[in-house]
Amino acid sequence: MLIKHHKALVFSSCGSGDGICLAMPEVSPFMNRFEIGTSFELGEITVRSFCTPHDAADSVGYRLQAGGKALCYATDLGYVTEEVLGAAYGADIALIEANHDREMLRNGPYPPFLKRRILSKYGHLSNNDSGLLAADLAMTGARFLQLSHLSRENNTPELARQTVAEALGKKGFAVGRDIELDVAPPFTPGRVYVL
Repeated sequence: MLIKHHKALVFSSCGSGDGICLAMPEVSPFMNRFEIGTSFELGEITVRSFCTPHDAADSVGYRLQAGGKALCYATDLGYVTEEVLGAAYGADIALIEANHDREMLRNGPYPPFLKRRILSKYGHLSNNDSGLLAADLAMTGARFLQLSHLSRENNTPELARQTVAEALGKKGFAVGRDIELDVAPPFTPGRVYVL
């Protein structure tokens, strides 16, 4: 849609970009493909890509750095790898996946094959696993965390926030005092963070 309406350049990992261009050849002139693990510059921002464990072609996360500050974006995580941790450590802001509550998913309307996929190592991160990641990031200096990619059927913003806040509390971090914790709104722009 960005290309269709704004003729914007799009940066994509090779596998994802190739798939998009195959499905929509008209976007090819606007697609800038990169190899996972490489870095590139966008103005004053250095963008580093890293592999995320998900069942999509060339699934990636990003670490953006500028002016001594860093933001990490990591969704579509079946689990948290050392590569993901390495990219996220020391980030001031992290947008991390809190896709589902395990019990809601197990008892929810999805067919068994889809439940297995989501719970697999190449599916999506649960609220509990997101809480563990959030605590790790808080220990390395994160000041702002935003929970994203929540399932509408298998999660609620309140449950995701509560689960992650409890995990942070177990490590001695109080939400609102030591760290800010937000949930990304599904259909509107979210909060603007100022460092």
